[in-house]
Amino acid sequence: MRGVLSEGMIIAASDSTKSKVEIVSPPERASNGESIVIEGYPSQPSPQVNPKLFMELLKDLKTNEECVATYKGIPWMTSAGPCNVTSLRGADLS
Repeated sequence: MRGVLSEGMIIAASDSTKSKVEIVSPPERASNGESIVIEGYPSQPSPQVNPKLFMELLKDLKTNEECVATYKGIPWMTSAGPCNVTSLRGADLS
């Protein structure tokens, strides 16, 4: 984003006080570089990310009661299963 070369992005969950943070991880059996899919949404990446749109999307990124990363309640999936955190339930992702 913003003209800076990036090879990836780290997404983490945090509690309401931001005192506990956990990185969202794919399942162990997922392949390196595998795309994350959200059922019902296009799986092709956009050539350019609009930073304002990305900031708007953040409000809908959360973990569910099973510690799975979700967008609007829909799990982030790989071919090996969902992406998750260790213990933060109902946490915001950023």
